[in-house]
Amino acid sequence: MSDNLLVLLEMIEEVLEEQSKDPEALVNIYAKQFGLDYVGFSKSTKSHIYKLPKGQFDRQVVATKINSYLLKQLPKNTKSKPLLSSGRNKEVVGLTLYNEKGRIAFRYKISGSGSGVVFAEVIESVIAVATNGLKKGTHEYKKAFNKPEKIAILDEFLPKITLSVNASGLSGLTKLEENKKLSDLYGDLGVQRGVPKTDLIDQTKKNRYSVKSGGGAQAVSAQGPESSAIWQVAAQQTIGDVTKKVEDSINKVVDEEIKKKFKYEQWSKLINNKDQKERKVFYQGLKQKLFEDLVDKLKINAGEFRKNFLIEGITGNQKFDPVKTSDGVANRLLTWNDQGTKFIIQKDIDSYVSQNPNSFRIRVSDRGGVRGGAIRVDVLSESSIKRAAQAAAIALGTTFSGGQQPELPPQQDTITQVTPQGDEQQSIKKPREVEGKMDNVVKEIKNKLGNIYKERYLVGFLDFLLMKEGDNGKLMNMAKLYELAGLEVESSDTEEPNKYIPTKGYNNRMLEET
Repeated sequence: MSDNLLVLLEMIEEVLEEQSKDPEALVNIYAKQFGLDYVGFSKSTKSHIYKLPKGQFDRQVVATKINSYLLKQLPKNTKSKPLLSSGRNKEVVGLTLYNEKGRIAFRYKISGSGSGVVFAEVIESVIAVATNGLKKGTHEYKKAFNKPEKIAILDEFLPKITLSVNASGLSGLTKLEENKKLSDLYGDLGVQRGVPKTDLIDQTKKNRYSVKSGGGAQAVSAQGPESSAIWQVAAQQTIGDVTKKVEDSINKVVDEEIKKKFKYEQWSKLINNKDQKERKVFYQGLKQKLFEDLVDKLKINAGEFRKNFLIEGITGNQKFDPVKTSDGVANRLLTWNDQGTKFIIQKDIDSYVSQNPNSFRIRVSDRGGVRGGAIRVDVLSESSIKRAAQAAAIALGTTFSGGQQPELPPQQDTITQVTPQGDEQQSIKKPREVEGKMDNVVKEIKNKLGNIYKERYLVGFLDFLLMKEGDNGKLMNMAKLYELAGLEVESSDTEEPNKYIPTKGYNNRMLEET
């Protein structure tokens, strides 16, 4: 064999060997198997973008397979992290590889909607099959695996899931899919869908599992009304007798800001003034004073609130009608893996959350300032638990908004009388014969504020007090309430919260009728 031919063969061998270590070349090989089209490199996300053909496998299925193949070919000490979608279900859509300095060495991402299969839901069905709770050939089985993508997930994961199930001693688990009857609290706060917190349930119905992935998974996802309902439950459990605290604040602030500063004629002049600016400024100031006083009385303990918030979000203890839908409330946490090893099962969610508060990350999104809070709670893997949860509440002064309290006429025995034409006459001494009328004004305003609290509960009442003029009909200002409870608000990739609809038509201007 000639020297030239030897050199050529050595060059080819070097190229092939180099390609076998090149992640991009490997991904290209596997991408062809699934018909992925290479779109190009995105400088903004530093990703090689591949597009999934319509009607083909779900991108999570494809990415999971490619990631598995890719990591088998690369050195075992290769540092990697699955690339997650910014969509609703946080699907695996690619992979990030890091160099020795911890910087991104290679990243790819699959775009396209595919078939819309939710990977986590299919895995729950796979676990049910492995426990013999979902049997092949039944109507439920055919429904659970009615697409090629779902069958592919079943074929890929069932063998290892079965090993884990056997090691865990689980049997007869079935999925709980139908909506459950909501509690009055959640219904009053605008929640419409009774999606159960229980993912898998055994035949006794005593063991109700919330199922999560072992690599870190989403434990709570709530927007709009449900977000406010979870906050409400946590606040009630943290504070205690909320109603009395609200009533005390209303009585104190209304007396101080109205009864002690106004005579009836002064009040009438303010209310009947054609220029509404002064009246609006006064009411904004009144609500601000009430918010400040109420927050001072509530004294929300951030650590206790966080614990109660997590428990309600994961279990749904108060989400459902306690008599009719107790099976929708989860009481155990099942963390699955695809390594064929024993599942991690927490037998009591309440106790586990109380004892391991740092195993969860709470993310709150204000959508860049749009009113309405969205929450995500992630169950972290052991390697991800690095620091304690933030517990310090944000200073109250930063949570208030609204106009300045106007300077009001001092309380005095001399009253300026006004004719129907508006011409001022000479001030005269007059006994306090109008105090009864002023008492009625104060009583009516207290009643209206009390009715808002009864209709909206604490979370809606605080939101009402935070509202500025012109905010009528907009989403609840949950971001401010999360800050109040010591939960950091961040702009994130959560979806737009559902619209919050106030109950019984109360709006920001309702007090102006008095």
